[in-house]
Amino acid sequence: MIAAKNNCMADSEKIKNRFDLEPDLWSEYHNKTRKTVIEREVYQRKALAKRAVKKYFQGRPAEILEVGCGTGDNLAEIVQEDEKWYGTGVDISPAMVQRATEKQSNERRLSFREMNIEKTVLDKKYDVVLLLGVVGYFGDNQKAFDTIFKALKPGGLFIFTYGNKKSIFRKVRNMRSKKKSYFRSYYPSEMKKLLPPDGKIIEEHGLIYSTGFCKGVSVAISTILEKVITQDRFDQALTKLVIVRR
Repeated sequence: MIAAKNNCMADSEKIKNRFDLEPDLWSEYHNKTRKTVIEREVYQRKALAKRAVKKYFQGRPAEILEVGCGTGDNLAEIVQEDEKWYGTGVDISPAMVQRATEKQSNERRLSFREMNIEKTVLDKKYDVVLLLGVVGYFGDNQKAFDTIFKALKPGGLFIFTYGNKKSIFRKVRNMRSKKKSYFRSYYPSEMKKLLPPDGKIIEEHGLIYSTGFCKGVSVAISTILEKVITQDRFDQALTKLVIVRR
């Protein structure tokens, strides 16, 4: 048990160090300069999150928290949709937080700070919590989810994505991947067990139907399959997006 805890701590530091080197890379993903499945997924999850927040909070005040905010692009685009919305972005990587602060310096309704959600008690309540592309890097998913739900207001939205372990595309991607990313995937049933009794899933979406190894070809394949598979009943999408309402 102690060894496992130490391994998680070591991985957490390595994850932080990895993302400290990647602000430019993630800025490029958001700026549509890379035609890969990662870029496609970034835009899909951003669009779905934006749509959900607008559906429930358009014209109403909303405090939005993004855990793993990276360079701040997700949060900035969502907050721009309504002048009554305010956003707080937190990330384990100091370099990401610095880049987000610099990029969004003209937006008074945004703030960013360094934070490890697994080691923190959030000091305020939020209407929306975003966790996009982050589940899989936690050492303790349950602890992270519990912290988030304690900070989520009644009627609030929790929007998260995770790597789908049930997907054949994910299985192939994991087998062929040569680079250690510290990213772990999970079965849909595992993720649902993390939710509290008052957390109701209101939407689920499958993102990407390809392994991503052939770059542009993979994007083309996924684009075609996305039009055919309108509902991911068999849980074969590479990534799943879940919208929970408290």
